[in-house]
Amino acid sequence: MIRTKKLILAFIFAIIVIVAIYFILRAPRLGSKVTNTPATNSLLVAQTPPVPVPPPRPLTSEEQAVESDKSLGRKVGIVFAERFGSYSNQGLFLNISDLYPLMTSSMRAWADNFKREAAAKQPIAGYAGVTTRALTAVVDEYLGALGKMRIVVGTQREERTDAATKVYTEELTVHAVKDAGVWQVNSIEWGEPK
Repeated sequence: MIRTKKLILAFIFAIIVIVAIYFILRAPRLGSKVTNTPATNSLLVAQTPPVPVPPPRPLTSEEQAVESDKSLGRKVGIVFAERFGSYSNQGLFLNISDLYPLMTSSMRAWADNFKREAAAKQPIAGYAGVTTRALTAVVDEYLGALGKMRIVVGTQREERTDAATKVYTEELTVHAVKDAGVWQVNSIEWGEPK
């Protein structure tokens, strides 16, 4: 009986050694390259050469001037949206007055009227304010020859009062005109808060 147990144990040990040797020999060696590519039948799969992609064409000097002009317009839109959209009831509408250099005369007249109307509606007690951050600025329409541009500025606005805080996004569409080589804001339109 003991002899039978010894034979069975020796047989199991021999099988374990054989299996271990098999797996050791099949394992990839250090430094060898192992690739996991699917086996394909070259007769069934047609190999197509990669399509060459041409490098981007450099901009002409005229295109560079247009892109530079649009970039300036986007910057005007961003500055205007952040400054115009940020205010507090304790700031005396200085946020709007500070933007006068970026406004056309008709926009300044509109802004003065807006300040008067908003001051009349403004609550006396407590704090109320809005902080606006520009998230995106896209030139939606560019008519360089006519000196007109429309910039859509995506903003995040945070309204604070003594009682609550509300955060939302809102787009400001800025209509700019070029006057003496400088982009100025001619009108604006706030979109729907989201």
